[in-house]
Amino acid sequence: MTVGELINRGEATQLAFKGEAAQLALKGEAAQLALKGEVARLALAGELASALG
Repeated sequence: MTVGELINRGEATQLAFKGEAAQLALKGEAAQLALKGEVARLALAGELASALG
């Protein structure tokens, strides 16, 4: 294996890691948005309960 091939392989690995990191970041944002939605829903449910109660 030549030095060039090793460098290319290293760059490919690095790009794969960057892709995984981006994917994890997106998953984290999705989870965060889902949680915010849950919190908003719970707040609404609480408001409805107090309005009805």
